[in-house]
Amino acid sequence: LDNTRNLSLSSAFNTNTAYPKYLAGLSLFNATVDGVQLYLGDMMIGGNVNLSRSTVMNGLSGYAFYDATVNGNIDLSGANISGGISNYAFSSATVNGSIDLSDANVSGGISTYAFSAVTVAGNIDLSGATVSGGAITTGAFSAATVRGTIDLSGADVAGGILNQAFYESTVY
Repeated sequence: LDNTRNLSLSSAFNTNTAYPKYLAGLSLFNATVDGVQLYLGDMMIGGNVNLSRSTVMNGLSGYAFYDATVNGNIDLSGANISGGISNYAFSSATVNGSIDLSDANVSGGISTYAFSAVTVAGNIDLSGATVSGGAITTGAFSAATVRGTIDLSGADVAGGILNQAFYESTVY
């Protein structure tokens, strides 16, 4: 914790260490998180990542989960993500469970290769989600491999789904 009792994720998970980064799991349920500080890239997470019902300020971007391996689920259900999901946030990650964005409010869209080349063993659930202030666009899920389903049932995507959002993706 810093002097104002905020968790500095940049300091907690320093990327300049000489040893491998491993977490058993991470729960930030119903927390307020600065997405700029959420960098779990190149990390091995043995269990689940729980950000359900959390507020993520400044979006999920800048390689938040880039090339990470998560052996459980990533739960963002009911989260409020202001600033969208973009800029390779989950790019090249391996998720051996599912990614749950059901009932999430994603203001700013899902774009710029947010989930490009991600491999998900389970499902990506966007059911009931609201994507406002943008679209699902610009290769958001390009070259993704999803061994389950991508569920958009009941989702409200204000800007539509366009610009090769699912380009060269495989959904089993």
